[in-house]
Amino acid sequence: MLCVVLLSGRADSLIGQRTGLDLLGQKSRVDIPFEIHNGLILIKLKMNGINLNFLYDTGAENTILFKREIAVVLGMKSSRRVRLIGSSLNNYIYGYIVHNVFFQFQPNVSRFDNIIVLEENIFDLQQVLGLHVDGLIGGSFFRNTGIKIDYKKQVITIYHPSKNKMNLDDYTEIPAQFQDHKPYIQAYIEKHDGTTQNIRLLVDTGSSIPLILHANVDSSLIAPDHLTKGHIGVGISGALIGTVGIVKKIGFSDFTFGEVITSLQDFDYITQEEASKTRNGIIGNDMLNRFTVYIDYSRNQIFLKPGKRYNKSFSYDKSGLIISAVGLDFNQYFIQAVVPDSPAEKAGLLSGDEILSVNSVSTSFLSLNQIQRTLKRKEGTTIRIKISRKGKKQKFYVVLEDMLSKTNAEKE
Repeated sequence: MLCVVLLSGRADSLIGQRTGLDLLGQKSRVDIPFEIHNGLILIKLKMNGINLNFLYDTGAENTILFKREIAVVLGMKSSRRVRLIGSSLNNYIYGYIVHNVFFQFQPNVSRFDNIIVLEENIFDLQQVLGLHVDGLIGGSFFRNTGIKIDYKKQVITIYHPSKNKMNLDDYTEIPAQFQDHKPYIQAYIEKHDGTTQNIRLLVDTGSSIPLILHANVDSSLIAPDHLTKGHIGVGISGALIGTVGIVKKIGFSDFTFGEVITSLQDFDYITQEEASKTRNGIIGNDMLNRFTVYIDYSRNQIFLKPGKRYNKSFSYDKSGLIISAVGLDFNQYFIQAVVPDSPAEKAGLLSGDEILSVNSVSTSFLSLNQIQRTLKRKEGTTIRIKISRKGKKQKFYVVLEDMLSKTNAEKE
């Protein structure tokens, strides 16, 4: 959920003349496998011969290397310094444009592209994902191609739009607009009192959250019901803590979802007048992964095919724990923060506690992903957590709560 905006210099000067069709060579389609970590799409690739991990972020335009030290080791020469800003940041960040960087996904699937190298790595992704993350691939990387995202098989298929037209018989086209290689769809939301409103959403694989609404963009925007503070998920900028609620219904084209977990976040990096022309919110992977998604960058179209997860209820963390992973192998886990008035706070857990075991299983055998899935179990589940605090080992019992449910809201 970076949505970096290039504020100095024209975007087309960064993009240059190459297109995503270079990845295909003489082929009509190629497959790129990916992994899903904490709801984000991670692609293993080689950049100038070095193995790296990049996220695929449809909510960003450009390809970005987070770690300047990698560029230094590779001897990359930058052409100029540019000023950027991200959707969840208040301050400007800076980067350097580097031309003709070689990306290889498989022996015969590669291309050159221009990238932005951040002057300083301001993203806290590694600790919240528990693995190395070196950068992101934005939408312009695949320009002029068709991209199928198969969440079940964890494969991205790149199509030549004229040589290999994908069979879209089982897909539904979603009315969409593209701006700077970023797709936006038209949708509507409905509150529990029956009030409805049309909204414009950014399709953002750089967000694990099903739905984000920018309440400050439009003062008439419907706020979700049963608002509370919570750990809402993971974005490109790290763990996201904010105001969370439930939207009774969201719909786009022929598809509708009920009782959608929704985050309210201010859209604070441009003026509200500009923001109102851009979007009212974001649709993330926890909603997109209920479909096979086809994005045609050559024709500015989006198609969706529902899968078996289409009707699955939305889950979220019910403990109030924000956990970070540290160490060379990211196998040490610390409590980064505790949401106020959450089950974790009521149990007595504190920021800075080191987690030693979860449900009597040593964390040396657990990934961060596994721990966080445990904290999304059904309400009333007791999670046994052993921690070390100032050298002293202690046990705590966290009883998970559905902090967004109507009954809990009424009890308060």
